[in-house]
Formats: sequence, structure tokens, C-alpha cells
Amino acid sequence: NLQEANTMVDKIVRYHTPQNSNNTTGANADNSWRNQLVFIADDKDQNLHLNDAESIAATAIAANPAAHARKIYLDAFPLVSGAGGARYPSVSEAIVNQVLAGALIVNYSGHGNHLRLSEEAVISAAEVNRFNNPNKLPLFITASCDFDPFDQPSKPSIARNLLYGSNNGAIALLTTTRLVFAYSNRIMNQNYLQLAMEPLSTAGSGKLYRSLGQATMDAKNRSNQFNGDPLNSRKFALLGDPAMQLAFPELPMRITQITDQSTGTFINLSDSLLALRKYTLTGQVSQLNGSIQSNFNGIANVQIYDQAQTVFTLGNSPESQRTAYSTENSILFNGKATVTNGMFTIEFIVPKDIGFGPSKATIRLFAQASNNGAGSSASAQSAAGALPIRIAGSTGAIIRDTTGPQIKLYLNDAAFKNGGITSENPILIA
Repeated sequence: NLQEANTMVDKIVRYHTPQNSNNTTGANADNSWRNQLVFIADDKDQNLHLNDAESIAATAIAANPAAHARKIYLDAFPLVSGAGGARYPSVSEAIVNQVLAGALIVNYSGHGNHLRLSEEAVISAAEVNRFNNPNKLPLFITASCDFDPFDQPSKPSIARNLLYGSNNGAIALLTTTRLVFAYSNRIMNQNYLQLAMEPLSTAGSGKLYRSLGQATMDAKNRSNQFNGDPLNSRKFALLGDPAMQLAFPELPMRITQITDQSTGTFINLSDSLLALRKYTLTGQVSQLNGSIQSNFNGIANVQIYDQAQTVFTLGNSPESQRTAYSTENSILFNGKATVTNGMFTIEFIVPKDIGFGPSKATIRLFAQASNNGAGSSASAQSAAGALPIRIAGSTGAIIRDTTGPQIKLYLNDAAFKNGGITSENPILIA
């Protein structure tokens, strides 16, 4: 109807008009959610859905290393029994909090129907109604049975609440309309994320990534060609604007130099950083051809994630045996820097509490412009990049850090000002 159409148009316009970052006080709009992916995996079935999610997440990050994967696997959380059956309240809370914080894509693998996702209803109408994320709308991918049989309007579906909600929900859904099967779901899901996340090899049109419709079409064609199960992929439907592109950062970022402040020497980017050492990092926002974007001015977020750690599920049922999976949740440094004429510099100290192992840590970069970049868009540009780097134990003299962090508190949003009005249940942001 007309109201739903107007709601969708308003959401799409708002989605492509990100808030600018105009200052370094921490009260600037934080659009780094555009680098965040969320993977949710159902329990039971001998960890089938967890293993699928691990494979799908690895494919997405390989296609776009600047993105970060947050994993919410049901069997890694406590299972609570109640009058309504078994539930995962902490999973539902983690999902709601992550949607409020923002994510580019929320990907679910497991059982479900038009009323809920998972037998334990980790996402139901109650959770959807709590999604107050008008400026951080994700693409929802649900590799689950008949989440939205849209050709049966008499059959209520929470997918429609996600799609048509004005201040909550999703910018679009890649979902299913009928009964589907896990093996073929994984192939379709994996193909879609690989094609949607990887930049196009040619940028003559100025578009770095496939549109939602093009990615869906290419994923279906690839799945049909190599899987041999064309019926399953036909049950996946894109609900949203097929010509729209996801809010990927438009420009690349790279680290140009890291300096050890104790010695004044430049660190080869293929060498290791040392714990308890203080470094100066210099980087730039680049054009697509690699040269500096000299008219980019704004704020850069610099995060250093420790190497991925191996954690274990809880084994809540005989069908969910305790199993290991990798997660990258330990942040060694998180700071902001001013980007001036495409360049930024930031200082950081590598903490002592690091993971020891053969893998690499990752420095992830995100920047939001306060201007219009090259002037080709009505909205401010953004940029992202990543650098894998080794971090080793400390050697030599140790620099004592006696200055505590500067912490600022906000309610609901980083743009909150002291004395402002909030809802009954505000979220404290530090």
C-alpha cells in the first residue's frame, strides 16, 4: 500500500544519507557499523548450522578483509528452561544490542518460520519491536524455512515488520518463501556474500560493489550452475530495492607508516609490533587508483583486534556437542584521529595482555568525511581498510603509561547532549 511504499522510500533515502562527522569530541556520528557483519547460528543438528556459519563468515571476510565478523552462536550461550520452553535470553539480548549498535549485514543460519527464528525464538516480534535503529539499517539474510511467504498475505510474518518498520528493522531482506534445505542454503548464502562483499574488478561506472539485485541474480546463477539444486535457490527472494547498493565504504584506506617512538625507527609492515611499546601510525584515505584523496576531511576510527582466539560452545544438548570455533573479539586499541586532506596520524601503546600464537592481529580502519569528498555525491563519503600484522611479546625498555583513558558517556547515541530527552529505557554508551 501507499504507506508502506512511502516508508520504504524514506528508509532508502535515509540509508544513503549518513550523518557527517564534524568534530573529534566523540559526539560525532559513528558510521563504523558499515564495517560490521553479524553471523547468528542455530544450535543442535550436530552443529550443522554453526559449521555453516563458520564457513560463510570466512568467505565474507576473505572477500572483504576490512569487515569485522561478530559471531552469535546459540550453543555458546546458556540455555534457560521456562514455562514457554527452552530459551536463549542472552542471545536475544546480544542480537538486539548489536542491531542497535549497527551492522551492515545480519546473517542467520538455522531453523525458523514466519513467526520466529530458531526453536528457542531468539528473534521474534518482541525482539523486532525493540530494534530502534533508524540510521543503522542492516540487510537481513535468513537461511531458514519460509521466513516470509509474501505471496500468502494472510500469513503474518515478522519479516514484514522488519521491512516496513519506519524506525526499526532492515533496509532489505534476502530470505526464503518456502521450505528449504540446509546444505543448499549454505551454498546460496555463501555465494551471495562472496559476490556482494567483493569489490567489482572494474569501477568504470563508479560503483565498487554489486547492487542487491545483481548480487542475488549472480548468486542464484552460480548456485544453480555448481550445486545442482535449482529449486532451493528459487525459494530465496530479495525483498527491497534491487537497484540499491549496500552502504559499503566507498574509498580504500591504507597504513603508510608505523614508527616505534622508543627508537624512532620505522616498522616494516611485514614485521611485528611489540607489547608495551608506543607507536605512531600514519595512514591515508585513497582514491580507487591508489593516490591520496586530498580533499577528504573527517574522522578516522582505528581499531586493533588481537589475533582470533579459539573458544568453545557449551554443549547444551546431546545434539549440540561441545565444539571449538574462532572469534575475533579482543580489541587491543580503539581510538579516533582527525583526517586532514586525506592523511591521519594516531599514537597507541600495545598492551601486555595479548594472544600468543601463529596468527596475525588486524588493524582495521574506518573514516567518515565531513565534506563531500570528490563532490560526486550529496552525502559524505566513507573509507575503510585493514592490515594484518603480527604482535609479539615485549623486549627492552618498557614505557610506563600513567595516564588513564578519556571516557565520555552518552545515552542512546553518540550525538546525545547533556540535558537531552531519552526514552524510558535508554542505552548507556561509553
